[in-house]
Amino acid sequence: MDLPSRLWTKVERVWRSPTMRNLFYLYAVQAANYLFPLITLPYLARILGPEGFGKLALAQALLQYLYLVLEYGFQFTATREVARSRGNRTELGAIVAGVLHARALLLLPLVPLGVGMGWAIPLLRGDTPLILGALLGAIGQGFNPLWFFQGLERMGRVALLELVVRGGTTLGVFLLVRTPQDVAVPIYLQAVSYWLSAFGG
Repeated sequence: MDLPSRLWTKVERVWRSPTMRNLFYLYAVQAANYLFPLITLPYLARILGPEGFGKLALAQALLQYLYLVLEYGFQFTATREVARSRGNRTELGAIVAGVLHARALLLLPLVPLGVGMGWAIPLLRGDTPLILGALLGAIGQGFNPLWFFQGLERMGRVALLELVVRGGTTLGVFLLVRTPQDVAVPIYLQAVSYWLSAFGG
């Protein structure tokens, strides 16, 4: 057997492993989360100008900080619990319900915290659309069920959904952001992508 055939046989053997397949899908999702925004970065910097781009960057940072409140470590703990209870549908339902209820309760401090943090940042103060976009994006990202499918080791369809949604968001940026006044459009597109991933998942 020649070298290419042996390599292909080894790749097929590795690909049969659910763990390796899910690892590949997880890396694909992470790559999409980093690469698609990098594609739009030069375009947004040119169209929005220094001030607009700075505002957008602050709003996206606010989104990530607010998401950390909703995340609360569930990405690790809940994924582990799902993996342990993979064969028990009742237990899986209880885990999902527990995480969703906890995140719903975390929304109570999140909304005033988001508004307060938005007003505390001088460049965002008074820019309600950007603050609201960051808040909506954080909530959408917080309810993404990626952790559940990661625990089940069924990442294929979810990874494809994430890639399609991120690609659509990137295309939307090029089509809809035309002037410095469109500074809030990218963060709303980002929020819509998170909500689509959450509902699709």
